[in-house]
Amino acid sequence: MWSPAIYDDGSASVRLPVLHLITTVLAYTKGPAPLALSATSREAREVVERSRHSYQIGPLRSFFSDFSDTPLRVIELHGNSSLKAWRAAYWWITSSRPDALLAISCTKMDLSEKTIRAMMGRHKKALRRRVVRLTRGRTPTPASDLSWLRQLPNLTHLDLSFCEHITNWRPIGALHALRFLAVKCSNLARLDFLAFCPLLEELQLKNCTRVQNWGVVGVLNHLRVLQADFSSLHDLSFLAGCNELEELSLDRCGGISDWSPIGLLRDLHSLSLASTGVRDLRFLPSCGFLEVLNLAGCRHVESYHPLAGLHHLRVLSAENSNLRDLGFVPACAFLQELHLSRCEGIVDWRPIGSLRRLRVLNADDTAIRDLTFLATCEALEGLYLGGCKAIEDWRPIGNLRQLQILFASYSSLGDLSFLTSCAALRELHVVACTAIEDWRPIGSLRQLHLLYAGRSRIADLSFLEGCARLEALSLTRCEGIREWEVLGRLARLRKLDAPRDKVKDLVADAVRIV
Repeated sequence: MWSPAIYDDGSASVRLPVLHLITTVLAYTKGPAPLALSATSREAREVVERSRHSYQIGPLRSFFSDFSDTPLRVIELHGNSSLKAWRAAYWWITSSRPDALLAISCTKMDLSEKTIRAMMGRHKKALRRRVVRLTRGRTPTPASDLSWLRQLPNLTHLDLSFCEHITNWRPIGALHALRFLAVKCSNLARLDFLAFCPLLEELQLKNCTRVQNWGVVGVLNHLRVLQADFSSLHDLSFLAGCNELEELSLDRCGGISDWSPIGLLRDLHSLSLASTGVRDLRFLPSCGFLEVLNLAGCRHVESYHPLAGLHHLRVLSAENSNLRDLGFVPACAFLQELHLSRCEGIVDWRPIGSLRRLRVLNADDTAIRDLTFLATCEALEGLYLGGCKAIEDWRPIGNLRQLQILFASYSSLGDLSFLTSCAALRELHVVACTAIEDWRPIGSLRQLHLLYAGRSRIADLSFLEGCARLEALSLTRCEGIREWEVLGRLARLRKLDAPRDKVKDLVADAVRIV
């Protein structure tokens, strides 16, 4: 959304009076500031940048490669900003070097369209040409007129998400340099203006349920990213013109019956079809460079065997899907993340053992019984087995020397002896694992940073003496604990979920008790 931070009654060459700037700085600083503060001193800049209720200025590199060597001056205004904050921000802009590019973000400002248009007219043309990024979404003021966009000819990044009152979107067509456009959750109905934005690389149309003429998207030859989740899409034939598309997201697009045009996207790297009615996946092998595939919630897929043709696949998400057979998995040798939570139909998990590069396996709430296949998954860093009640032998996890995260809450886990072999473990989630009686193996985890063990039968916390790096600990509803003194010796503890009346006098003031 357009920020009036750079708008002021003076021209681009006018500096604010020193006294006025000091007043502005003092007005937006929580603590006291030295009276001798200079408008151009380092201290002044630090005070201004610390202001939480006015604006923040910091270095940021442009999103687009054309400006990769030019740092952006980022101006961000918040809801409590006033004219003083606008003038101070304007001072920063005019005092920066003439070739610095500007990114304007104003996501919680109550601005009138009249004010925006009036302020825009007071700027020198050279200053306006430096604005390359503009975020105006999520403003409480209804935006209806976009005519002022014509005064920003070099704009490359525009975010008008959640602007539900715009009636005329055609002025966007005047932004011939535009490369990024987000209009999520808007009332956009026609996309004709896109024909005048030939350089567009990323288009976000999530939850734009009124759009009908999707064919215009097909003329965007440079489009790399298209997000159309929750949209009114029915026909994908326009994809034939999007030869450079690398990322496509069509989550919850229930009106699409023919998915085969996706197979024309030879350079596609990421595809998300979560919670759609896709049935036939035979188009997927044509996307030979696909690396990320999301089929979560797809309950109507007839066969997953076409996935065997995706030899570059790194991430597969199939949570809550009708996936039953993992026979295609060995062909995806480069798979690094596999998300199969709530896939209750999977019986044979052994094919996963062929994935030597697998780093994350999510099998929460599944019927998995045997973990012996994990012995060959030596690169595994994250293992999620929450809610798995059928596992009897957890010892194979001890072979995972690089394991950093183990999530086993609400599972059948009872014996923790294998943990002595998991020296790299940093996070352990064992909430409601009531079968655990001996907690001492946790004391061998020297790298442990987080332990969630609420609703368990812990009685003795002495094992925590060995967890010197522990930063977060949850012991909620552990009724059997009688001695809490060990918590006072955990020097790095920062977050604690435990009865306040029992621990408040034991831990340091820096510890946040929740």
